[in-house]
Amino acid sequence: QQSAGAGSSFAIALGEEIRRRREASGLSQAVAAAPMGRAFLSRVEQGQALPSIPSLLILAERLDTSAADILRSVESSLEPD
Repeated sequence: QQSAGAGSSFAIALGEEIRRRREASGLSQAVAAAPMGRAFLSRVEQGQALPSIPSLLILAERLDTSAADILRSVESSLEPD
């Protein structure tokens, strides 16, 4: 499995973290992803796409967190035990 890009362990972990935070906040994909679109967020949450930095910043703001905090959580989840 590749280490970066869509379908990578990083993309999957990022998508899982974004989904976890979105569901915890009670937001639908459509609300969290506006104006990028629900389909885009669905692909990100499934690890099939990576958001650009501006898109990640928008998502983080909607989720009442920072992009840095999301990325720290992803980094922690990828560290070997």
